[in-house]
Amino acid sequence: MPATIASARGYSAAAKGDLEGILKHTRDALNQIPSEQHLKRSLVAMMLAVAHWGKGELTEAEAVVIQCLKDSDMAENPMAYNSIYMVLGELYILQDHLNEASELLEQLISRVSKENKVPILLASLYLGLAKVAFLRGDNQQAYALLEESKVYGQKYSLMDWKYKYYLMLARVYCSEGFYDLARDCVLESRAHYFMNPMPDDITFDEMENMIDQAETSGHLIARSMDEGNNKASLLELAKAHSNGFYPNKPPLLKKEHANQALVESLTVRELDVLALISSGLSNQEICDTLFLALSTVKGYNQTIFGKLQVKRRTEAVVRAKELGLV
Repeated sequence: MPATIASARGYSAAAKGDLEGILKHTRDALNQIPSEQHLKRSLVAMMLAVAHWGKGELTEAEAVVIQCLKDSDMAENPMAYNSIYMVLGELYILQDHLNEASELLEQLISRVSKENKVPILLASLYLGLAKVAFLRGDNQQAYALLEESKVYGQKYSLMDWKYKYYLMLARVYCSEGFYDLARDCVLESRAHYFMNPMPDDITFDEMENMIDQAETSGHLIARSMDEGNNKASLLELAKAHSNGFYPNKPPLLKKEHANQALVESLTVRELDVLALISSGLSNQEICDTLFLALSTVKGYNQTIFGKLQVKRRTEAVVRAKELGLV
């Protein structure tokens, strides 16, 4: 009972964002939970890792997670083990150990797929790989992995996957100069936010600020080029534009360029609906996939038809393929 009470206090502290409270109560609980209760020890210890993570103590968090893996493995609980293993991958990413993170995530994808159970983790795992590709500067690969993540996420996913997916997509769009789409993604991410004790590596406000800064610096570079500024100044501006999460590099995403070329661009959600139409799904199937009302999907259809200047689904699919939107 004392261990259970201390654990509950730890969960309460986590819900309030009280890092010191998490540290105090989880350590108290771990001192009292019997050593043979491996699963309970691993789950409580994960809160301790979260507290270290939130304080920026990533090395300490990693050490706790590794111990959690040992406990969850002893508990013979594959779901808990795989989930904790995925957290270790995220910690590797935060510490810029991208090779280790990529290898871990790929191994975990293989393991989860072989278990032949509902692969609820796969959407998040591919999202992690997309983040690795993005941080390596490979936006094309990041975008492909985001598409793979979306395929799984539209079927089944962890409750925090959707908001994290759109936030990651915003970062890719921002780096490619698709600022309106990036802002659209942030709005979608906010709408699907799910409270999670795991710290986010970027907040909504930080993402919006990055979009604004990237757009401003991009305009400065363009104006400087028009005004014939010297090469050194241009290099400095380009360097400023490339800092943070939006490297200055040629655009790679063909679909988004095609979308920007429309008289009125499709929104992120309209692109999602168009992709599902192109895959042959009925309106009702799109409703079930995106958790939307039938009237909402029909409204999206009409808006998409108008922007593509077509009258029916088959024409929309043909037009979208011609333009390179799907």
